[in-house]
Amino acid sequence: MAKEVESIAKFLSSVGMTEEEILVQTQHQKEISREFVRQKRREFEADERLLFNQKANPELIGDTTLFNVHTALMARSFSDKININFR
Repeated sequence: MAKEVESIAKFLSSVGMTEEEILVQTQHQKEISREFVRQKRREFEADERLLFNQKANPELIGDTTLFNVHTALMARSFSDKININFR
């Protein structure tokens, strides 16, 4: 147990932060990641609604419409990566 406490103290001194500062920063980063996931979920749900609306009216579907939806979905899959850095 004493070795663990010593290890934690060594880590805290090496990063130059207190335990409270690390906890606050970690909580803040968790909230950022949750909001990121919420936003992505809303975007994907909007895309899903768009796709199902297009499937419901087959006469309105054109070649470029499906291509555009597919391109938008692919573009979203590879953007907005979160970078997390400790101070």
